Amino acid sequence: MFKNLKLTTKIMGVVSILILCMSIISASAYFGLSKIGAEIEEIAEYQIPINTLITELEKDILEEEILTYELIIESKDVHSQKFKDIEKKISLLEKETDKTIKEAEHLVEKAIEHNNDVKTKNTYKLFLKELNVLEHEQNAFKKTLGQFENDLESGKVKNIDHEKEVLHEELDSMDKNIQKLMHQMENLLQHSTLQAEKDERSILRTIEIISSIALVLALVLSFFLVSSVKVSMHNFQIGLLGFFKYINKENKEVELLKYHSNDELGLMSKVINENILKTKNIIEDDNQFLKEVTFLVEEIKNGKLSHKLENKVSSLTLELLRNNLNEMIESLNNNIGNDSNEILYVLEKFEKLDFRHKIKNDSAKVCMAVNNVGKLITQMLLENKANGLTLNNSSEILLENVNTLNKNSTETAAALEETAAALEEMTSNIRGNTQNIEKMSSYANLLTVSANEGEELANKTTKAMDEINMQVSAINDAIGVIDQIAFQTNILSLNAAVEAATAGEAGKGFAVVAQEVRNLASRSSEAAKEIKDLVENANAKANEGKTISDSMIIGYLGLNENISKTLELIKDVEFSSKEQLSGIEQINDAVTELDQQTQENVSIANNTQDIAEQTNEISTLIVSNANEKEFDGKENIQAKTISKVV
Repeated sequence: MFKNLKLTTKIMGVVSILILCMSIISASAYFGLSKIGAEIEEIAEYQIPINTLITELEKDILEEEILTYELIIESKDVHSQKFKDIEKKISLLEKETDKTIKEAEHLVEKAIEHNNDVKTKNTYKLFLKELNVLEHEQNAFKKTLGQFENDLESGKVKNIDHEKEVLHEELDSMDKNIQKLMHQMENLLQHSTLQAEKDERSILRTIEIISSIALVLALVLSFFLVSSVKVSMHNFQIGLLGFFKYINKENKEVELLKYHSNDELGLMSKVINENILKTKNIIEDDNQFLKEVTFLVEEIKNGKLSHKLENKVSSLTLELLRNNLNEMIESLNNNIGNDSNEILYVLEKFEKLDFRHKIKNDSAKVCMAVNNVGKLITQMLLENKANGLTLNNSSEILLENVNTLNKNSTETAAALEETAAALEEMTSNIRGNTQNIEKMSSYANLLTVSANEGEELANKTTKAMDEINMQVSAINDAIGVIDQIAFQTNILSLNAAVEAATAGEAGKGFAVVAQEVRNLASRSSEAAKEIKDLVENANAKANEGKTISDSMIIGYLGLNENISKTLELIKDVEFSSKEQLSGIEQINDAVTELDQQTQENVSIANNTQDIAEQTNEISTLIVSNANEKEFDGKENIQAKTISKVV
């Protein structure tokens, strides 16, 4: 089936398969990168901001604990400025905490709507549930703290201790809840990161497999295509050269062109084979005709003028020559007779002045004239001389035919020049086809380069993802620092609160502990800032991953451009093939005409020259013999008027 396809169809099929493979690679890369981009977008737009809000909540709750314990310490004098300042700070901090919780809940709800992964969505829902619990605990804490402040201001001392215990329990509960949220967020980030890495490895593996298959398929198809064209061109060249050798008489036999396909070269070979058979038949007919002409010339040389060329030939020019020769022989029969030997015999007798012999068949003009010589010698001599002059005129006609032969020779030379030009044009086209095939190979190399660029860009994407992982690890380290600080702060604050509650006025000596608590809170703030910087850096790396993905798409666009150039070269090959067909047709026409004219020139040149020389000799001899005799009217005799045969 592959052999029966046209050359252009084969090339278009190979290019179509390559385009399909490149499209599959591009689509796989696009969908894979889109999925990775969506996962990175999920991390950058939802998980990292949620983690930031949870970190801020942890810091705010820690500050609430510190300020609450400071408020308990300063509760001995509820009217002091420090107590009022602490109340104000706690109020502002509660508002900020409520706002942060609301933002976190809103962001988690958006993440639930945006995400399609069941596991991730369930994690978000559990996270939202914990945020709701934290919000409820925060409201309970605000209510208890407000009741505690009111009891202090109103002097209801009996509920103070119970309210302190409740505040302590609520702060512990919120601290545990925020730790649980931090743990859930850490697991979610780890899950998203691992999923992105898994998708990345999957798309790279898919692209490598498809690229390998496409490369192998392209090499196999290209090999079969080039092999098919090479074999067809080789057979075509050998057959055509053999045909030219047969035409130039270098070989006696000619072989048909071998072809095993029905493409353009196969169809050209089929047409050329048909013309080879026609040309072979014409040449064989011409050779047979030349043999008959040679036999005719020998008969004429032997004096037999009765033989004619009966077999017709395919060549119009040679057929015209055959008719002219038959007309010439018929004319010789009418003028001289069918046997010149008998005439020569009588003339030899006349040369000896013996006029007793007569020609038996005297229907021809010369025979009648020779026979009349015996009746009247004077009339015979006059007629003899007239016939001699007439033969001289016939010699001139024969010379004109020789000029015709020269003209045909000139036309043959012109045909040879046209044939050479057509051959040169065909050779140029074949050379152009070879160059186009080389260009196709060059563009195939460009396809490979573009694929390598795509692979390099994919490696850059992997590197960017690794850097994101490093940043996430750094975030986890920073969170560990915050956990440690929170733990130490909680211990110190509890100790300070217990000592302050039991010591009374002597509790002021624990100011050093309170100062340490403030130092730890400062470290917590610095750790939170560091986390924020790392998160921003991770976000920048994610953007870099998107930029690299865009660059990969641009690299694949280069592949499409190279394929378009390959299609243009295919059109050039098709046009060159048409020019080759036209040149070969010109060669066939020129070669046919050349052969016809060559055969005509050879026949006319050989036969007419001999006839012209013999006729000239005979006419000269007749006139000379007549002039040697003395008879009346010898000086006034004129040649007969005969129509010139063209």
